[in-house]
Amino acid sequence: MSFKNWPLIFKVVSMLLLLGLASFASTIYASVQMSAIDKGYSALLNGQAKATTHLARSGRFLAVTQTSLYHLMVAATEADRKEALSAVEAAKRAFDEQLLLARNAVPIYGDKIDDFSRAYHSAVETTCSPVTRSANGAADPHDKDNALTALKSICEPAIDKTLEFGIVVNNAITADRDKMSADAAATTHTTIVTMLVGIGSALILVIGFAVFLVRASVVAPVQASIGVMAALGRGELADSVPGTERDDEVGAIAKSLETLRGQLQEAERQRN
Repeated sequence: MSFKNWPLIFKVVSMLLLLGLASFASTIYASVQMSAIDKGYSALLNGQAKATTHLARSGRFLAVTQTSLYHLMVAATEADRKEALSAVEAAKRAFDEQLLLARNAVPIYGDKIDDFSRAYHSAVETTCSPVTRSANGAADPHDKDNALTALKSICEPAIDKTLEFGIVVNNAITADRDKMSADAAATTHTTIVTMLVGIGSALILVIGFAVFLVRASVVAPVQASIGVMAALGRGELADSVPGTERDDEVGAIAKSLETLRGQLQEAERQRN
């Protein structure tokens, strides 16, 4: 059955269904895109963002390590020395824990984080350890002063260099985080624009298509029927009524008018 033969209610419903289908497709597209964006933001929060936080905390424990080494250098009693050593070991454990968490958050940066860890332990256990041992074994204040000078000239630069390396790693992860955030924001914007444009375009197309179909299959035939009724009113009975072959409401009107025309023709013949 062609569209022009559909009942009027079916034609209206079909237009509404077409518009609903376009809206549904836009909604599905938006849902898929938003789901991807949500996953991206979740990965960002659980990855790069979390890693930068743990690396920042590791920097704090690196500073605690440096401070504890100074306390170890100036320890006057055995109790003070043990307390300082305990603080150094606690800072080292906390530093390693933060780097492990950062490594788990961003495995792709695992090698750089491992390099940062090795640099830290090399600075503390290889570069700084002999200096602190010599200070603890020195009884002469002058020897302690020399050890403190060595700590500043040898140990401190090694720790500062390690900290700089950690900052470089953190900056790289931060740049990656910012890029991911910008990409997610761009995807969100594109999704919103695409959805609005898609729904707007679909609405325009469906309305345009509906206007065309209604004019072609309803308005024009109804206007033709009105012309026929006017002609019948003027007594013009020669022309047949168009649209009688249709099965919709317009066809029913045309058939009724054609029946009326036949009856008027018959009445005219009988008068003559």
